[in-house]
Amino acid sequence: MLSTDHPNTTCVYCGKMFCTLCGAKAGPIKAHGNQFHRKSCICYATYNDGRNERSEDCEECMAKAAGSCEQPKDLESGDIPTSEVPSNTFN
Repeated sequence: MLSTDHPNTTCVYCGKMFCTLCGAKAGPIKAHGNQFHRKSCICYATYNDGRNERSEDCEECMAKAAGSCEQPKDLESGDIPTSEVPSNTFN
């Protein structure tokens, strides 16, 4: 789970917290666990105990009409087409 020593930061534009290492949103990490980091992140961990289920503590889950939020895609594995990655991500 997200702890006080976790490398996270807050976006100055939108106010959302995210992992400084992989860019995953901190809300789902806090609500579901470290499997909501990107798989390439050193903070990533897998769980098989139902933590992927819809959580009332997760802002991303509550924003959806039904179901739980999706785990972030891994940027290094090519899961995300480059057209979806902001142009300033690698500058």
